[in-house]
Amino acid sequence: MLRGCTERQHALSSLSGNRVLYFDINETTLDLAPAEEVINSLVGPDGYQLWFDRLIQMSMVCSHTGHYDGFGALAASSLSAICESRGVEAGGQEWGRLKAALDGVQGHADVTPGLDALKKQGFSLVAFSNSPLQGLEAQLKQAGLYEKYDAVVSVDGVKAGHIQHIQGLRGAWGLICLPAPPFGK
Repeated sequence: MLRGCTERQHALSSLSGNRVLYFDINETTLDLAPAEEVINSLVGPDGYQLWFDRLIQMSMVCSHTGHYDGFGALAASSLSAICESRGVEAGGQEWGRLKAALDGVQGHADVTPGLDALKKQGFSLVAFSNSPLQGLEAQLKQAGLYEKYDAVVSVDGVKAGHIQHIQGLRGAWGLICLPAPPFGK
């Protein structure tokens, strides 16, 4: 077994790269509608889209400048920024409401049947996210999706960038004991 790899991760190390599929989790796999409701109730009907766009923008800026802040910290900063831009006071209580909503999200309706169909076709599935691993695993477990994945990976473990940046991607591939695909050439 490769050093630092769990048995679950080690099983992936012998697979051909074209049989492993990677799934972004936030909004792509998990339906963030509960978070949308919280944010829109604070700042108006377009608040969620502003928050999510700002969150991704902040993660990209951090990654490209070599500065690392965890995705949770960026999510809180994004909420604070959009609230401030709308003249809405937001503090720990508002962040707590958003965090509770994020902790309770479910998969989109087509996710479970889609993952099951891919597994039947012999694909190995990897959940891939900017979110801290402990929270990511908890979200997937409560949504009933954790066992659908062969590995669950967070770039938060490498602190080298987010999944929007090549350094974050390369570091995350190392966490699941697979060589990084030849991207960025």
